[in-house]
Amino acid sequence: MKNLLISCLALLAICSIPSFSQVKYTSGKFGIGATIPLSPFSLGSTGYSDCTASIYSSNSSIYRGLRVHHLPNDDDYNFGIISSIGYNSNSWKIAGIYSAAYRETNTNSIYTYGIRAYAGRGHDGLNYGVMGKLVGDRDGAGIFGCDSQNAEVYVIGDFAGYFRGDVKMEDDLYVLGSINPSDKNLKKDIRLLGHDNISKLNQLNGIIYKLKHPTELSKNWNSESDTTNYLPLDHPKYTKDRIGLIAQEVQEVYPELVGEDNEGYLTLNYTNLIPALIEAIKEQQIEITALSNQVNSISGEVKKSSSDLQTDSPSSDLSQSELFQNIPNPFYENTIIKYSVPEINSYAMINVYDLQGSQVISFNVAQSGDGEIMIPGSELNPGIFIYNLIVDGTEIASRRMVLVD
Repeated sequence: MKNLLISCLALLAICSIPSFSQVKYTSGKFGIGATIPLSPFSLGSTGYSDCTASIYSSNSSIYRGLRVHHLPNDDDYNFGIISSIGYNSNSWKIAGIYSAAYRETNTNSIYTYGIRAYAGRGHDGLNYGVMGKLVGDRDGAGIFGCDSQNAEVYVIGDFAGYFRGDVKMEDDLYVLGSINPSDKNLKKDIRLLGHDNISKLNQLNGIIYKLKHPTELSKNWNSESDTTNYLPLDHPKYTKDRIGLIAQEVQEVYPELVGEDNEGYLTLNYTNLIPALIEAIKEQQIEITALSNQVNSISGEVKKSSSDLQTDSPSSDLSQSELFQNIPNPFYENTIIKYSVPEINSYAMINVYDLQGSQVISFNVAQSGDGEIMIPGSELNPGIFIYNLIVDGTEIASRRMVLVD
């Protein structure tokens, strides 16, 4: 059956390729354009002794080594080409299909594809240009890819895809989660990040920006390059706003997060910025705790001072007096403090203190009832302040307000 198939293939080749003038059959091997065929069937060359069939053409006008057109039937699967190798082969490397598209010299006028595949118009969601599946009970990957600097590697685990080398995507990557190896046993030379992360982060500026189109890049751009493979200038990729950081700014404070791509542009690892944010929050919390303790101490001193101001004048019903939180808070320019003092027998005032306990502003409340005062931000330096309401020598309440720069 095998010999019959080879004979039919040879006959077909003779009829369809008349340019070959030499036909040779020797020792059970059939050759066209081959003086001494080495393969059972050789077309255009002697072939190889370890190949069943070999096809070669030196004619530059013939750009397909083998073309197969298959008329589908009603089977579950239809294949243009079926390739398999013995399951019990003892070869070191076994490949169902080996394909190469490679030039000995560089050129800018030719595309090369190791494998080029199309798929479409099948059932929605079930169209794949390339499909790879790992079978059996051994570790590996359904699809493996590596760059020119790497080669095969032992894949520990069972993965749909495994890439050795950098992977670049022009658009968004959709994933349900991201996992980064972070076990302590994988790390060495471990050191603390440092204690000045707030000041470092203050040097960074969050920005809104748009991506430049390749034709707008002066670096590595050749005006004679083919632009048909680029998206148009008005594509959403180049018109929508994005939020990010400037890699050059990050490089000044966290050089470990910045790299460089093959074209010389800086890259930024946003994920590894998280530890710096965590440390900054911890530093800020220490400052907040210290300020809170200081505020509590000052508030106690203010209450003590207020009690010293009490007189022997008839006391009023102070339980109805109120001091409200300033609005807005924090504030940039001006802020309003509202109060309610139903009755004043001697005096009432609103005082403002800084965190050192020094009084910076004082307002007299001349009339009883509801009222408000405005505090201009221009009269204070940015910071945290304590203000209180004192009626007839008694502190009614104290509150905190923040003026920001």
